[in-house]
Amino acid sequence: MTGRALEIAEAARLGRRAVELGDDDAAALCWGGFALAYVAYELDDEIAYLDRALVLNPNLAAAWYVSAWLKVFIGEPEDAIERLARAIRLSPLDPFIFRMHAGIPCAHFFAGRYDEASSWAEKAVRARPTWLTAVRGAAASHARAGRA
Repeated sequence: MTGRALEIAEAARLGRRAVELGDDDAAALCWGGFALAYVAYELDDEIAYLDRALVLNPNLAAAWYVSAWLKVFIGEPEDAIERLARAIRLSPLDPFIFRMHAGIPCAHFFAGRYDEASSWAEKAVRARPTWLTAVRGAAASHARAGRA
């Protein structure tokens, strides 16, 4: 195994351990599920972990926005937008709100609403102009919306 493969395997192991030990802890389920989804690309069980986290703590903004990104990835953009809107309402001053703002244009983009995606992408870029996820989303949205 390469160094990267070993790191991914270790992150997956630790993510599984977090959700195993934190079955009744919303934050452990949220961030363990996040590690499994984003690092190990294991999406099926991770959505269940995030949904359980939200049952345990429906006010955990991080669980709403992490689960929203997973919904984008599995092709459920409407649910993603609702989850992101809720995360923003729960934590309007969140230091990671730029991640929430960047998720909304991605959801609109995959729903084929390029003008809305473009508008939201601009907001995400203004919030964090150096975050490549926001910049890529803006570029793709503008291109599909016919803007230079």
